[in-house]
Amino acid sequence: MKLNQAIKLAIATMVMVVGVSVRTQMQADAATWHKGTPKVLRGKYKRGRAARSGAQTWIRIDVNKSSYEFAQHDSPVQVVKHVSYKKLGKHTYKLRGTGIRSGYYLGGKTSMTLKKSGHRVVLGTLTFHKY
Repeated sequence: MKLNQAIKLAIATMVMVVGVSVRTQMQADAATWHKGTPKVLRGKYKRGRAARSGAQTWIRIDVNKSSYEFAQHDSPVQVVKHVSYKKLGKHTYKLRGTGIRSGYYLGGKTSMTLKKSGHRVVLGTLTFHKY
């Protein structure tokens, strides 16, 4: 009788261990890096405002299938290729890739976190509108 209970306990323990490991693997798959950019972020976004001096200040983000560009008034365009992304939460994505050297932008590994909200994306505290 005690041998039968020990076998049942061993089987129950194995089932729990296998169940926890399968559940952990399923959760780990959701946080993996995917090649390219998410379809919901693709498009052109801009932010512009007139400064007190009357000068125009603007920032632009263009998200393509496998790259993105970040352009700012009076700065070289930062082109980032070989992009991959990871979903961080609801409508929030982290993009990473390799920046291409241009002007005084040195390039190299770079990343940014974008949150999609309707026809807008939010980068830090800045909101960009789709155009």
